[in-house]
Amino acid sequence: MFEGAFSGMAGFLALLGGAALVLRLLRSVARVVLNAAEIAAAGGVAEAGARRGDLTAMSEGREAGKAARSARLRNVAASGLFLVWLALPLALGFALEAYALAAPLWLIPIAPLKPEVPRGKPSRQR
Repeated sequence: MFEGAFSGMAGFLALLGGAALVLRLLRSVARVVLNAAEIAAAGGVAEAGARRGDLTAMSEGREAGKAARSARLRNVAASGLFLVWLALPLALGFALEAYALAAPLWLIPIAPLKPEVPRGKPSRQR
């Protein structure tokens, strides 16, 4: 009696889980692309600082590049994890169960693609 209901519920959860995995994969790939742009920009800042002899700008550019490379590595690892979670169950034949297990990913908050950049104090208008 309940077998059909459980099968339908598992299918629905698998659909939700598959969509959550695809969304997480796309967001992590987008973060990798944004990190690559951030690395390029930080390298430009460091290079411009070095040309001008501005050691502070050069150091800040290098630190920003180092942080962006670290974030890119984390995002590449996350992308790989989500890709394996999508592909491996299809290859091994247990996609319904694996994708149904991914359904709770909808409950975990997603970090923004890029966190807000802190701004300096607003200037006083007279």
